[in-house]
Amino acid sequence: MTKFGWAMLACITAIVFAVLFFVWTGISEHLVSVPASSENVPETVVTSGDNPTPGSPVHDLPVPPAVDAARSALATRLGIANPKSILILTAFEKDWPDSCLGLPKEGEICAQAITSGYEVVMQKDGREYTYRTNADGTIVRAE
Repeated sequence: MTKFGWAMLACITAIVFAVLFFVWTGISEHLVSVPASSENVPETVVTSGDNPTPGSPVHDLPVPPAVDAARSALATRLGIANPKSILILTAFEKDWPDSCLGLPKEGEICAQAITSGYEVVMQKDGREYTYRTNADGTIVRAE
């Protein structure tokens, strides 16, 4: 047998032993599977205030105050009474290049210091909105 043949045999043996180990220890039962299609995903949006059942989607989980400030700012902009009706898609921690979060207004003077905060992408009525905040949510800007 060639070197390639021995290497292939060793890889196959290692894979077989790994699979047998997962089955034997029961680890495979804890692996999360993602549905292949969206057919099993409920169409209604459930919030924790609606007493969701286990396994239902919950879109108002606790978020940092800065992210909540971004959602409140969007609700005010859109004239929405219930900010929790706005779906938060992503909220990533970001470092902005200045105190204006990289979005200075005309004639505005911004402190040139790295400002930590969040980039928050939200959705309402099928439309996406991106906001920037500082770490505590006292500065919120729409992109």
